[in-house]
Amino acid sequence: MKIGILEDHALIAELLKENLNLKLGYDKIYIFNNSEKLFSLLQNEKLDFLFLDMYINDENGINVLKECRKRYNKEELKIIILSSSVEPKIISDSFKYEANGYVTKHESMDEIIEVFQNLIEFPLKNRVSSSVSDILLEYNISGDKIKLSPREEQLLTLICNAKSAKEIAYELGLSLNTIHYYTKRLMIKMGVNRTPDLILKAIEKGYHFIN
Repeated sequence: MKIGILEDHALIAELLKENLNLKLGYDKIYIFNNSEKLFSLLQNEKLDFLFLDMYINDENGINVLKECRKRYNKEELKIIILSSSVEPKIISDSFKYEANGYVTKHESMDEIIEVFQNLIEFPLKNRVSSSVSDILLEYNISGDKIKLSPREEQLLTLICNAKSAKEIAYELGLSLNTIHYYTKRLMIKMGVNRTPDLILKAIEKGYHFIN
C-alpha cells in the first residue's frame, strides 16, 4: 500500500509517517510539502491513501481535493483530511467534494490511526475522529437524505434522542423483538452497524431529529 502525506508542517508529517510505519508496518510513505510535488508523483504512480492538510502554505486543501477527485474516485484513492480546523463549513465541504475521512491535528496519533484503519476495514463509509463527530452532531451537517418509511423515521427520532430499545417499545406499543427488527433494518438501510454510527449518519444526511 502506498500512502501520501501532504502536510507543510514537517514535524507532524514525520510523526504520522513514523506511526504508520511502526504501528502498522507500512513503509511506502511519501511526504509532500506542496501539491505540485504530489501531482508530479501521481503522473507516474498511484497512491492508495492520502492524508491531506486543509491549508498547505498558500494552497487551499479543498482545491487539492477537487483536483484529486478528477483523477481518482473515493475507492481508488482514499483521502483523509488532516486539519487544525473544526469549522463546520470546511468539514461539510470536505465531504461534499468526496473526502473519505476527516481528523484534526489535535487528536492523538492513536485516534488518527484508528480512523485510517476503519477506512481500510470499511472502505465505503466515511470516517471522522471524535472531535469532528461532536461538530457534526452539534451543527447538523447534512448530505443527501436516505428515503425512510414513517415508522423508520419515528424509530430514528427516538434513537437519536437517546431512548433505549425498551423505552422505544413501550412508547410505540410494540414488542422488544419488533423494535430490534426495525432497528436492524434501519441500520442496513443507513449502512451502519452501531447505534453511535446510526446517529452520526442521521446527522450527516440532514435529519432534524435531536431535541
